Parts: sequence; structure tokens; C-alpha cells
Amino acid sequence: MDKRHREFKSIKIGVMRSEEFGLLRGVMMLGETTFNTGVQIACTNGRDEQYNLDFWFTEISNIRKGLGFVIVHENCHKVAKHWDVYRRLHEENPVLANMACDFWINGRILKADPNGKIVEMPRDKQGRVLGCHDPEYDGWTVKRIFNHLKQQQQEKE
Repeated sequence: MDKRHREFKSIKIGVMRSEEFGLLRGVMMLGETTFNTGVQIACTNGRDEQYNLDFWFTEISNIRKGLGFVIVHENCHKVAKHWDVYRRLHEENPVLANMACDFWINGRILKADPNGKIVEMPRDKQGRVLGCHDPEYDGWTVKRIFNHLKQQQQEKE
């Protein structure tokens, strides 16, 4: 196991031990975690997770908390069964469906750790936040977010 794999494992264990995200512990142990440069950042199929460690260790300025955020994020997709529950949305528009799910998840993660004690949204080397978040969507359902994003897209066309 190389240094990056050990660092990833350390981050994941830290998140699992935290009060804020400890309830995800069982889900985080479900499935296989692999490292793949073929994925852009990270992804899950609802059971297994994949992470592009080349991206994380070269492009991200807050590796520890940023990667912790994405580990929680991917596992929230699993908990919420997004790929099953919102299959129709994904069939209609996979990009907007994923964005809607991401907005929904990220708002919840930020509420669980508002001061960034354990995790924070990833930032690139220039300090720009990466990921979908808009406080406007707090309390919204994934379907409502999807419909709003779809409406915005149609208004731009």
C-alpha cells in the first residue's frame, strides 16, 4: 500500500470515528473501495466506491478535509439509494439528476459539520470551492431541486 492509499484510509477512518459522521460507519464498510484514474473525481454505483487519487493529491488544496467530504458524500449517495430512488430522473437527464442529488447531499453534510471540524467542501489549488452547494436548496427534495435546475436550463435555451 503506497503513501496515498494509507492517507486515504486514515481520512476514512477519521470520518468514521467522528461524532458528526459516525452513523455512516456501516455503510462505509459496505462494498469495495478502489482507486481509479479513469474516474474524474469519485463515484459510486450505490455499493462500491471509486476515487481518483491522482486528482486528489495533485489538484486539491485541502486534501484531508476535502477528501473526507467526498468520502461522506459518496456514502450519502449509498444511504439515500439515489441510483434506485431517482432512476427516472437519471434516465431523463443524468447530469441534472446527479447535480440535484449532489446539492441535496452537500447541504446536509455542511449542516452536520458547519464549522468544518471534520470535513469541508474540496478546494482547488486556487482556493475555489468544487462541488454543488446552494443554501437556497436547504430543505428541498431531490425532485424539487431537479425540477428547478431543469427550469433554469430551459430558460437559458
